[in-house]
Amino acid sequence: MSKKTKAPVEVGDILSKTLSKADATVCDREFEGIRAKYGTLTPKLVEVAARSKRSPLHKHFEWNNSEAAARFRLAQASALIREVQITITVNDALVNTRKWVSISASTGRSYQPVMEVLANAPNRQQLLAQALNELRAFKKKYAILRQLAAVFEQIDAALQD
Repeated sequence: MSKKTKAPVEVGDILSKTLSKADATVCDREFEGIRAKYGTLTPKLVEVAARSKRSPLHKHFEWNNSEAAARFRLAQASALIREVQITITVNDALVNTRKWVSISASTGRSYQPVMEVLANAPNRQQLLAQALNELRAFKKKYAILRQLAAVFEQIDAALQD
């Protein structure tokens, strides 16, 4: 007689940060269908499936090519800004880091030189808050990987400081 063991990870409800539970469930069902049909799930396959106006995925895309192109170019500009790096010394060690970091201001989000951000206490606090939020997101994303337990303990310690 074999002993039944509980699976280490159980799947619950389909959720989303930005979609309703119903929309997230419908999208996931479509993703499962794409994967079943093609053996994989890629952004290109999702975009192709969404082209049909009858597809439940269709409404989640910008189909006005001028608007889509403008949004894409803004994404390209952001990626290009993030590519530029500088080398700085931190605790006697050389560290490569982005030269430009995104900071909120009264005029909206913009990129500021990291050295200026570090020299300005409110901006430095904002950058630290962003870093801690990214650590929370990392922990949430990879919580299923038990091999990272020691990393998560260090993240928890950083979040408590």
